[in-house]
Amino acid sequence: MEEVNPHRSLSPSIFSLSPLQVEREAAMTMKGSCPALRLSLVLLAAWLALALGQTNDDFLKRHWDNPKTSAPCLPAYCYTATGVRGIPHQDTVFIHEPVATIQDICKDKKEGEETSNNPLKLTECTFKVGIASGKESNSKITVECKDNLPVKFVKVA
Repeated sequence: MEEVNPHRSLSPSIFSLSPLQVEREAAMTMKGSCPALRLSLVLLAAWLALALGQTNDDFLKRHWDNPKTSAPCLPAYCYTATGVRGIPHQDTVFIHEPVATIQDICKDKKEGEETSNNPLKLTECTFKVGIASGKESNSKITVECKDNLPVKFVKVA
């Protein structure tokens, strides 16, 4: 097998090559070019797949905690609740209501943002330099709806 320099550019006589040869030339040119760009494109594609794939199940896994997980204090609750969900030390709001109550927020909203009609029992967990703090409240929330179901937490209203 002949040794090919992966850093050479496409030959000027590209129009005289067959489509298979052109593909090989292009592949060999790309092989040596900018691995950081290729990595960036792969990461962008992965991020888009995750962003577009948000579901009600993902929303509930991240934000629903009913009945509320038992803990001796709010910081301990925040460490526990985020840890068991695989999102340690990430600011998160937990909703302590039945699933039906949460899903009712989007019952009349196929797509877009919607705010709950009534206040919900919440725990807001925040982390600063790995130190947790929590705040309990009864507040309305705004969520992003898709197919009449909440898929993303937007804010405490």
